[in-house]
Amino acid sequence: MSVYATRAGVEILSEELTGADDRLFINQRFDGRTLREGTYVQCTFANVSFLRSRLERVRFTACVFEGCYFRETTLTECTFSASRFIECEFVKPTIVACDFRNARFRGCYPQLSQLEECLPGEPNLRATLTSNLAFAAESAGDSVEARNHRSVAHARLKEAPALTLGL
Repeated sequence: MSVYATRAGVEILSEELTGADDRLFINQRFDGRTLREGTYVQCTFANVSFLRSRLERVRFTACVFEGCYFRETTLTECTFSASRFIECEFVKPTIVACDFRNARFRGCYPQLSQLEECLPGEPNLRATLTSNLAFAAESAGDSVEARNHRSVAHARLKEAPALTLGL
């Protein structure tokens, strides 16, 4: 069992839930349902299926998604600040106007074409995220997708203003 799965009390994910702090959502099917406008802080989602689900305007802060299934899931205007995605599956997700600042991916990654419009505007944050996604893609043996993410990371770093010292 994951170390993340032992840090919080267990709760059932439901459409009526408006958020949670330091809770564990484990071994659940949230298939075909909608989660709206909640705030989740330091929560763990382990082995949760979001098959054909909709997450709308939900804020996830420092949350962990481990072994979650995002097949044909629609993520709209969600925030995933400082969240981690570990060994999740992103199969044909629709990702619209989401914020992935300081998010991390390990053993999984959405395709650049699915995530590109949601990349951070700040060059340093965009480079950090896309470099992490490139590493995850490369680790999975997807060198084409790794190259796509890496090219965005390098392009955005070149756009960053040079640091000047006022002496």
